[in-house]
Amino acid sequence: MLNFVKQHLNKIHPVRQHLPKLHFFNTIKTRKYKGIAKLRPAMLCLTMVLLTTSCSCQQYDHNADKAFTALCDEIFVDMVQSDAITLNYTLSNPKAFGITNSTHTLGRYSEDAILSGCSYYENKLQLLQNISYPSLNEDNKLTYDTLFGVLDAYLDMAPYTLYTEPLSPVTGIHANLPVLLSEYHFYNVVSISEYFCILKNVPDYFNQIIEFEKKKKANGLFMGTTTAKKIIAQCHEFIKEPENNLLIQVFADNITPLNLSTSDKESYIKENEFLIKENIIPAYQNIIDSLSSLIGSENKPCTPLCNFPKGKEYYTTLVRMETGSSLSIPKMKLLLEKSLTDCHESVAAILKDNPNIINELSNTTLYSKKPAEIIEYLKNNILNKYPPLPKSTGNLNIKYVHPSLENTLSPAMYITPPIDCTTSDNIYINRACLNDSSMFTTLAHEGYPGHLYQTNYFMLTNPHPIRLLLSFPGYSEGFATYAELYSYSIAGIDTTRATVLRNNKLTALCIYSLIDIGIHHYGWSYGDCANFLKKNGITDKAITHEIYFTIIEEPSLYLKYTIGCLEFITLENNYKDTLGTSYDPVEFHKLILETGPTGFEILSDKINP
Repeated sequence: MLNFVKQHLNKIHPVRQHLPKLHFFNTIKTRKYKGIAKLRPAMLCLTMVLLTTSCSCQQYDHNADKAFTALCDEIFVDMVQSDAITLNYTLSNPKAFGITNSTHTLGRYSEDAILSGCSYYENKLQLLQNISYPSLNEDNKLTYDTLFGVLDAYLDMAPYTLYTEPLSPVTGIHANLPVLLSEYHFYNVVSISEYFCILKNVPDYFNQIIEFEKKKKANGLFMGTTTAKKIIAQCHEFIKEPENNLLIQVFADNITPLNLSTSDKESYIKENEFLIKENIIPAYQNIIDSLSSLIGSENKPCTPLCNFPKGKEYYTTLVRMETGSSLSIPKMKLLLEKSLTDCHESVAAILKDNPNIINELSNTTLYSKKPAEIIEYLKNNILNKYPPLPKSTGNLNIKYVHPSLENTLSPAMYITPPIDCTTSDNIYINRACLNDSSMFTTLAHEGYPGHLYQTNYFMLTNPHPIRLLLSFPGYSEGFATYAELYSYSIAGIDTTRATVLRNNKLTALCIYSLIDIGIHHYGWSYGDCANFLKKNGITDKAITHEIYFTIIEEPSLYLKYTIGCLEFITLENNYKDTLGTSYDPVEFHKLILETGPTGFEILSDKINP
């Protein structure tokens, strides 16, 4: 199955979707907030780390390092060729990694396939434990801890196979496959044939997903009717104009760099059009028909995870995997509540001294230029806080979401380049979701100092390829959100307005995340959600409806952003407290970037001065 396409979907960053922009300024003046005790993050370590110690004069065992590297090589090759899209997005030259018989399918999606994958992870985890951890060099110890954490997390998810949702509205494969296919890398003529094989495989893959949905329904775990109808509408939107389908329109441009003869190019274009019309569009129609049949005349409500058997346990496991944080959910809730209170109190103090700030903000424009100019501005203006990239990277392409996907995808997306061919980076902009006021901070999140910058910086440190394949949404989305909040300070406005806007953004994220926990861990009803929003100044029924259903459909949707961001803020505050006047933000961020994506307890241990 598409075991690691989710990793690419996370790297495409589709989750910054269409929830409304919330403004809390007017509600802050009259409310009083009780202080909440400052939290100290848990400093737990992986079991294998706790059981091993070493001293600075240790002589590393090259045999242990060699065995560990060989195991990482093996796992990397297995993971990267789990499906054709993961392979294409990760490597431009698979043969250089010993891959000669690459897959041309999307793999399998079924309960048995997922459980088979868990058996694989269990086997590799055992092999990992057979390696002498104390004998490894420091780089390999970091890779070991990171890989151990990922494999262990995958195994934790094994009891909850049928709780996973391949067709969720935001992160579902139906919503993101069009972008993945439209950005498929054509390295040579063989790549075109492999791409056509994928197109031919889509109907079978979607059939497997439909069978999976039928099994979910048989076990009482099928999605709510509102969600199903939303997915049906998304599929309708994508296929409503077959002649102008995205995958037909972009294909000719995508294969142009191959310098094909005119006749060969025309032949490939015709074959692509045929396959889209005969395979892709019917496959999406099959989802429409099958979901329509599954919901029938039933009006099944969307259900919080905690209301399902083992649902709360699944949610806890999912949140831990998505955030990379060792905090319990109750402690996450306290952290979010404290952050929310701090934001309110900060803005309230500003309003007390400057009651006209609201009017000033309504006329405030952040640094407003064309997207490419904003990226260049950000690149040059972060260097007082962030280290420069070790060397220049490839070209940046600014692209725009196809009209058929504007109602499905997020405001912007960053798509990572293959790890062995960093010649270009792609950022997609959704014109339906963005305007001049939001473009600057969005490009900070997706570009500099967010995803593009963080990804390229870590890639240029030459880590083992397995580190570039493993997905840590809490680190990647948390860092990008942390970077986005920082960008207000360099947006061409005064410090006071920047502070209010930053706090407003963080307030919204905390509210979304508290609702996520409220719904899926504590069983909040729609009314509970509405009351919580009302307490925070939001009474619009349309906004309440959109927030509630988006979050109930996508468990842990915002926690990776918000908890991840707050973990970075906590790391920075602890680092500052330890170093005092010696604190250097460039050095702090350098340590974060060089350590790379991993769990937060590992990251904390690594950068602790």
